[in-house]
Amino acid sequence: MLHGFAEPESDGTWIVALEGALEFGVPDGVHSLLLELYPYLPSDVEIRTLAIRSGERVQLVSLHDGITVVSVPAEPSSRQRVTIECDGTVSPFVLGEGPDKRTLCVKLLSVEAVSAS
Repeated sequence: MLHGFAEPESDGTWIVALEGALEFGVPDGVHSLLLELYPYLPSDVEIRTLAIRSGERVQLVSLHDGITVVSVPAEPSSRQRVTIECDGTVSPFVLGEGPDKRTLCVKLLSVEAVSAS
C-alpha cells in the first residue's frame, strides 16, 4: 500500500483519502486482477463511484451496498500498480453514525491475480 489506506484490519483495509494506491508483484501470465471492494455508504448515499486505474487504463465503477468484485486488466509487467480514486470520503463520527473518526471511502477486502488458463 503506497498511500491513502488506513491500518489493515482482519478483513481488509479502508481507503481513508480521495485516492489509494497499491503496488505489488505478480507472476508471469497474469492477465487480470480481481479487487473485492466494500463501500462505506452513509445513510443518505446509495452509490459510491470509483475510478480504478491500472497503467494507462481507467475504469469507472459504481458500488452499491455489499461486496463487489471488480476485474481490472493487468499490465504486461511483473510489477502492478493500481490506484483507486473515490468520489468522496466521510467520517461516520461526523455524521453521527458511529464512533469511527476516520474518513472512509471503500474497504479493499482482497486482491487476486488471475492467470490465463
